[in-house]
Amino acid sequence: MPLIDKVGDRIRTLYMCERTDQRVAALLVEGQLSNLVVEHSVQANVGRTGLFLSAEVQDVVSSLEAIFLDAGLRRPVFLKFADYGLATPVLQLRKGERLLVQVMNEAQSGKGARVTTHYQLAGQFFVYMPIADYQTISNRILDEAERQRLLQWVDSNKRNREGWIVRSLASEVEDVRLLEDMEQLRARWAKLTSDFARRPAHVRAGVIDEGESFAERMMVRFAQVAPSQIMVDEELALSLSQNTNNVVIMESKKKEAFIKELERLVKPYVAGKIRLTDGGLVICEQTTALTVIDVDSGRTKSTSDLAETALRVNLQAAAAIAKWLRISDTGGMVVVDFVHMDSEEHRQAVAEALRDACGDDLREVQLIGWSAMGLFELTRKRTSARQLKDFFV
Repeated sequence: MPLIDKVGDRIRTLYMCERTDQRVAALLVEGQLSNLVVEHSVQANVGRTGLFLSAEVQDVVSSLEAIFLDAGLRRPVFLKFADYGLATPVLQLRKGERLLVQVMNEAQSGKGARVTTHYQLAGQFFVYMPIADYQTISNRILDEAERQRLLQWVDSNKRNREGWIVRSLASEVEDVRLLEDMEQLRARWAKLTSDFARRPAHVRAGVIDEGESFAERMMVRFAQVAPSQIMVDEELALSLSQNTNNVVIMESKKKEAFIKELERLVKPYVAGKIRLTDGGLVICEQTTALTVIDVDSGRTKSTSDLAETALRVNLQAAAAIAKWLRISDTGGMVVVDFVHMDSEEHRQAVAEALRDACGDDLREVQLIGWSAMGLFELTRKRTSARQLKDFFV
């Protein structure tokens, strides 16, 4: 049963295709854009989040508590001391020493990618942490009996020093399928470490494991919304299992029509200016440090009750903001300046509306709440520093 079921019986179509040097996945609900993922190809990238890299130590800078490494990318990557978890003490690392690292955050603002040795491999039902030695479970699984069942099952099947995160899709899945996913992740880790160890001396830096294909990762990511239909182009279809249900191959004309429609749908989100139903305007500005969103009543038809007008605009804005965050894939700190409200009841209603709207988000969103300055603060898990305008003109 899908965990995100607010869309009910409405048609949910997942489109996946290649667009120039990009890969696109878009979820449309009744023809309206709901979620969007865009990635550059690895060749055009500076290190996608999750990639495993062979990297050579260049420098250990104690004052910055960071290790700088050559991983064969455009810029050196950096490894914070706090993200280092291998046996060799960090201060004993020497220039030229080779490490297996995984990209945490992509390069941004002139800095190289941030990497870690706290490795994670994502499967359908689990996230495998080969040297973490703990287990936890997704907060999306609400049934306490099911939570305990899954945690006990993992505890009885895990091996020494292994760590496991139980994903939401594991709920009510039979043991044999859970074990299959677990063993596939162990096998992938074994191959990955073997490939790293056997890497030729003259090719010491570079990508060790690209992980699952884009199409496979998107299938896992969108599984909990249970797409009614999956439209995929011929190139990406090659990486999907033949047992994947509800898949339709897009011919070139259908693909071209979809890309044209997508560019139309995404245009206001690229500009960061969303016009509300009643005439209000949401303006989104992204910076390196945070994202600032301003809600303007604009051309909203005012009533004699200004408080009710402000509430109506802010409730519409809450839904629009949650959707913009999903489509732009904005992460980090977000500050929202809603239309001013004196009523605590109205402020609570807007907060609840935003919470409900963020329930459709496939990334982790934490609502911090109202600040002393009357601004609403929240955070959203960041995986990339790129903005929509980097993909769509």
